[in-house]
Amino acid sequence: MRKRSAKVAESGELLRVQVSLGETELPEAVRKAINTRYAKAEIKECKAVHLKGAHDPSFFKIELSGKLNNTKLKLKPNGEVYND
Repeated sequence: MRKRSAKVAESGELLRVQVSLGETELPEAVRKAINTRYAKAEIKECKAVHLKGAHDPSFFKIELSGKLNNTKLKLKPNGEVYND
């Protein structure tokens, strides 16, 4: 079962939805970017983040474990770093 969370403005506008994913559900470009930058990384958790009602994910939040424990990444669907 997927975990979902949402952030809603006082006006009722949906600002953000997060959906948990399995590692194999990440886009190939995102997995490749992680493997390139963190060759021996283990993915602890990943989420697709949809901003303001977007149908496709705006970015992916990835948390690494193992030697890179608590390293957190935000990557666009094309594998580039997402800056808020």
